[in-house]
Amino acid sequence: SMGSLDDSFGTLKLASKLRNTSQPDLHSASLLSNASFLGSGISDLRATVCAQQKNIDGLVNRVAALLSAMHAEMLRDVRAACERDIGQVAGYIEEAVARAAAGVEGRFTELQDEQRSWLQGEAASLRRDIADEARGHYERLAAEVKGD
Repeated sequence: SMGSLDDSFGTLKLASKLRNTSQPDLHSASLLSNASFLGSGISDLRATVCAQQKNIDGLVNRVAALLSAMHAEMLRDVRAACERDIGQVAGYIEEAVARAAAGVEGRFTELQDEQRSWLQGEAASLRRDIADEARGHYERLAAEVKGD
């Protein structure tokens, strides 16, 4: 992935900086001229310094590799923590949505009950009105039939 490429690049950059510290120039002309002037003691010292420099280079390489590994491990740990937190947030959101849905469902049921009750009252009132009107028509018809 692109993120791991950037991470690797950052780790390689770090390792490169650790390796590219300023190193003394062990092959300079002044060191060689002094070596010829002073004899084999400088040559032995030069060989010792070269060997120590190689040891130091090896140590720096190992430290750089260790830092690189620690950096990669830290990134994995951070990603894992983020994913865990995302899972917790998702769980909380699911619970909140479920609670909200239950509340909405409960209110919807209440509204349905209120509507049903209102409709039943309206239907009863309409039946009374129709019955009263029908009774009025019946009484008028009965009076007309008696009047004839």
